[in-house]
Amino acid sequence: MANNKSWKKAAAFILALTMVCSSVPASFGALAADTRGTDKGVTLAAGTEKTKYTVQVFEAENGKVSVDKTELEKGEKFTITPAADDGYEVDKIYVNGEQAAINDQGRYEVEMPGEDVAVMVEFKKINYTVTIDDKVKNGKLSVQEPVIEWGEEFAIIPAPDEGYAVKSVTADGQAVEPNEYGVYSYTMPKKNITVSAEFEQADSEALKEYEKHKENAKSAINALVTADDDEGAKIIAEGAVEAIDGCAYISTFTLEQNKAHIDKMVNDIKQTLEQYREYKKYAKDFSEYLEQKRKQIHEMQNEDYSVDLNEWIEVQADLILDTEYNTDISFEDNKKAVDDIVEDIRKSIIRQNANDILTESVRIFGNDRYETSLKTADRFMQDNKLEKLPALVIATGRDYADALSASYLARVKNAPIILTDTNNDAVVDTTLEYIHKNCDKNTKVYIVGGEGAVSYLFQKKLTTSAPIEQQYDVVRLQGDDRYLTNLEILKEAGVKNEELIVASGSDFADAVSASSAARPMLLVSGKTLTAEQQAFVKELGSEKAYIAGGTGAVSADIETQLKGTFKQVTRLGGKNRYETSTLIAAEFCPRTDVIALAYGLNFPDGIAGAPLAMLYGAPIVLATDNDISQAADYAKKAGAEKYVVFGGTALISDKSAKSVTAEDEMN
Repeated sequence: MANNKSWKKAAAFILALTMVCSSVPASFGALAADTRGTDKGVTLAAGTEKTKYTVQVFEAENGKVSVDKTELEKGEKFTITPAADDGYEVDKIYVNGEQAAINDQGRYEVEMPGEDVAVMVEFKKINYTVTIDDKVKNGKLSVQEPVIEWGEEFAIIPAPDEGYAVKSVTADGQAVEPNEYGVYSYTMPKKNITVSAEFEQADSEALKEYEKHKENAKSAINALVTADDDEGAKIIAEGAVEAIDGCAYISTFTLEQNKAHIDKMVNDIKQTLEQYREYKKYAKDFSEYLEQKRKQIHEMQNEDYSVDLNEWIEVQADLILDTEYNTDISFEDNKKAVDDIVEDIRKSIIRQNANDILTESVRIFGNDRYETSLKTADRFMQDNKLEKLPALVIATGRDYADALSASYLARVKNAPIILTDTNNDAVVDTTLEYIHKNCDKNTKVYIVGGEGAVSYLFQKKLTTSAPIEQQYDVVRLQGDDRYLTNLEILKEAGVKNEELIVASGSDFADAVSASSAARPMLLVSGKTLTAEQQAFVKELGSEKAYIAGGTGAVSADIETQLKGTFKQVTRLGGKNRYETSTLIAAEFCPRTDVIALAYGLNFPDGIAGAPLAMLYGAPIVLATDNDISQAADYAKKAGAEKYVVFGGTALISDKSAKSVTAEDEMN
């Protein structure tokens, strides 16, 4: 399908001028940003009754929110204080999904129920007023809307009296130039404004020629509509005819330039109708595809799941039918976008059910780091209900660099991370045996790092030793160094418009702690971002970034560079790796049923454990027998009742692990 930015631009002005925008079918919209089906979409955990209950405030866009108390007994009151950014005001305040109201003192005061409370605030842009100058002569002036949100573009519509033409248009005392269609548009500032216009007498012959050209243009547009066109196409054409009819002659342009504005509108409307017809051709098929996906989501329901989870699945099944067709991309890409939504829903179901399945604390370990990674991958398959792996990430177990940033790729591809040593024949044989057993021809196998990390011979053996019907799609992601390899991994993961975590690539601790945060990770070194990294963060399109670690890990200079690109940069750095680990955990998982423990003095088990930790919605917290107290403090505040330990008892003992959640026995 052809790109349709031009027809959208044309249609926006044309339909706005005629005030019929609301009549065009809603399917013109793009696939909306949607949190359904994502990990944030399921909150089903139930807690036992407590003496005090917690108030959790969700971060808001376009403003800040605070409460005067965060722990209260049932019946106590707390006050919500929203502070809108410049140009915004409070729209709605929700407490556990119910809209809060202002009391007679003008405050948002809430009585604590017998449960934990979540507070969410929505801010909206402030509307400002457009006033028409009452001193305008020799013509009339109107605007698309008299009350408009700041930042919105609106049309100013001059209508000269007979024999006159538009000389100038002003808004807030500033000259407004006509656009490519001869339409005067202006972006609303954060204040009320006055618009005005000046008209002057025009060449009568030029005006006659222009009016004749307009009539011909209207006839040309009417001729574009066929008997097969539906109401939507007719509305587009009718709107264009009315818009052309309202286009005034501009005296500061020549006759030919004025006519060119009309010609531009006619050509773009022609393209608009072609795009619309192409969309309609696929509309029925797309609707049928959505119905198929609705049934597919319903099939994900399981009698073994909780009632709450099954009810949530039913809601998602109905919501998928609201997905809008995106005319900027092809029909196949629209279907893929729907597939991605369904896959996100599946992952959320698996994650919540995995959390429900994990009824007791567990330790996952093997005789060495390689066997531990394979056992972790086994558990990932088991709790993910996978017969074969859709994807697999392979990294060297001798060094941490390449595997550090692979956790986000693993999340996107629904893959475990396994470690290997291509200098050890026994480890290679075990790795290949595992891959052949758990992968098939549909599995995409990612090798992260160059041939110095995972050898070419291993890659060759991977393909040549596989059964002929089981040939894998093998992709090696590598750069000239660990930082360029990191960028290749992020590109393969399709990172765009997502919160970014920045961590040191010169040590493993902070990056391992952040690896289960379900966000892409950029590895850095030294005092500055490389040219490639600067280009990446600028193209990312995100507003928020986190720094994992103190200034000794990620320099203050890099933080300054990030603040030049991101609207908000938050550093999560403690006195040591263990405090940093709990700060990261508290930021991304303030409440959790499960905590994942990894040894703080070495990297392998934590790196391999990240995909499984994300499946459980659990943060990875670093610990040792001598440094377990901070993990225990975090677990208490977060309400963690279960734990997963990656690695053997020589690293984190049973006694230490049990002390984190105060369990009586190890399972």
